[in-house]
Amino acid sequence: LPGGVATARVTDGGNCFNLNSLVTDLDGVYVADPTAVTQFARLARLLNVPGGDGIAAAAADWIDSDDQPLGAGAEDSAYGGLATPYRTGGTLMVDPSELRAVAGVTAEAYAKLRPWLCTLPTAERSRLNVNTLTPEQAPLIAMLLPDTLGVDEARALLLRRPAAGYGEIADFWKPLSEQGITPDPAAQQQADVKTKWFDLRVDVTVANSELQERALIDATRLPAR
Repeated sequence: LPGGVATARVTDGGNCFNLNSLVTDLDGVYVADPTAVTQFARLARLLNVPGGDGIAAAAADWIDSDDQPLGAGAEDSAYGGLATPYRTGGTLMVDPSELRAVAGVTAEAYAKLRPWLCTLPTAERSRLNVNTLTPEQAPLIAMLLPDTLGVDEARALLLRRPAAGYGEIADFWKPLSEQGITPDPAAQQQADVKTKWFDLRVDVTVANSELQERALIDATRLPAR
């Protein structure tokens, strides 16, 4: 630009754990999804975050519509007695930073979890694109197979990816099948070879002025060419 520069960076916006997947949308009523809660707790353990079970349950309670806490969760009563009382959100999160207000989420826990989280505007589990995941993002794959796939094994799967990527998701899971490990159908459905969400970041610097913008793009709504 005259007198400055603009940088646009597009990355896969779906390679993350969608905090809003902790609930299921039943005609406008948000109900905790036990499978997603288990996955979040598993991710926390893989990242060496203590108290993952409680954090996962409390995060689901933060979003869901009822006031009945899950086993290790926390509803309004857990926050009402604080020095500065507040209530749960009772709706989908807009930004991952909202997790910081959830019971059990310390600054240290949030710092470890934040790089792996997103808040897609839908109560659905994020579909991980095995063609765009980096080996460093292996915990997201390991998260799908509780107690059967470690981070190192998941990283090895990603490193075996063909140069042109996988054409079919079944090809990605094939090495596991050869080892006698069969992912459950739900886990298989959370992996894909295509991307739906794209994260756009724009940084503009002109003279002494700076502007930063961020957008989440739903590729399924882009006009066909």
